[in-house]
Formats: sequence, C-alpha cells, structure tokens
Amino acid sequence: MAKKPEFLEYGDRLRNFIDAQYHGSQKSLADALNVAESNFSKYVNGFKKYSNKASLERLKTVGLNPEWYLSGEGEMKYVKSYQIGDTKVNLPIYESPVHELKSGVIKRLDDLLFVTKQVTILQRYLDIDKLFGFKVTDKLMLGAGILPGDLLICSTQMTAKNGSTVIANINGCIMVNLLKNNKLYSVPNIGSYEETKGYQDNNGSILGVVFKIERDI
Repeated sequence: MAKKPEFLEYGDRLRNFIDAQYHGSQKSLADALNVAESNFSKYVNGFKKYSNKASLERLKTVGLNPEWYLSGEGEMKYVKSYQIGDTKVNLPIYESPVHELKSGVIKRLDDLLFVTKQVTILQRYLDIDKLFGFKVTDKLMLGAGILPGDLLICSTQMTAKNGSTVIANINGCIMVNLLKNNKLYSVPNIGSYEETKGYQDNNGSILGVVFKIERDI
C-alpha cells in the first residue's frame, strides 16, 4: 500500500512560495537550498516537513519565512528588522551567492518591502522602500574590507559611481563587486582586482549601491 503524504499543508506552502518567488521552478529552489531535487520533492509533495532549527534557519537564506511555513501566518517572505537612526524598518535580507532566475531583478523587490518613510542617511534622503540587505558569505571582497558575515545595507535609489561597492546581477547570480572604470571587480586581496566577466556583455546589471556595512564584533 502506497504511503500517504502526512504534511500536505506544508508542501502546499512550499508550492506557493516557489510560484511567487522562483517562477514555479522547484529545481531552482532546490538548487538554492543546495539539496537534490529528488529529496526536495518529498517536502513539496508533503511526505516530509522541515522542523529542526538548522533546516528552518536554512529556509531564511532563500527568503522563506519559517514561521509562515510552519503556521501559514505572517508574511511569506523572510524579512529582518533593522535599526536605521530612530526608525525601525523591515528589510529583505539576501545571502550570497543568490542565484536569480529569468527576471534579471532581485526577487520582486518592490513586493517585499513594507515601509515607505524617508530617513536621513549619510546626508542623503533615501526611501526605505528602496533599501535591501545583503549578507556576505564568501571571501571575494576581503581586499575591500568586506568580510564573510557582514550585512551590507544597499539602496536601489543611489547612483553607482566609479569606486562604488555595488550589488550586481551577473548572468543570473547576485554578488557584491567594486565598480571601477565601468567594469566590475571582486577584490579578494588588497590591491588584487579580478574582473567579473559578463557585465559589459549586457549579461549583467547593477541592482543597488552599498552605503553601510553592519558587522558583529
């Protein structure tokens, strides 16, 4: 006798998330979670359920709110509260490397922000609904003083200039780079610049400019 799925409601939520954030591609979400699609399909089809702390924390890295996954309550998208000045805001937090799909933009950014006030940051007025966070997990920008674990606060409103640290979409992969002479570079070591191919071939775009680095001491 075939085994019946015990966790259909959780599988249904995963399907809804896949449709909303991954253009209906189950494989893309499985790849983002770094798991085999054959195993991940057991969760989507309701035969298995994410329940331990480590697996629920992993869901956050692909933008899925564990509380919503478990209960169906709250927002589907995982957002993190971040204090800027005297204003507490909710920002979507992305973790590198983020593999984006066909849209060429950072996972429906406009649909994920919930605050629309303005605050003064670095003598500029920046719309909070144009901000997002990017959690660094690689060492590609060590030479620029950006470390694994750093949270980069970024704006889609600011203009990228020569010398700006930016978040870019290159061939569908979201990464942090240095803009220099209209080219993008990683800086793995001080004085070492490695060009990121694809930006000047119309296969890349700048999604936001980094203006603040948060680091846990």
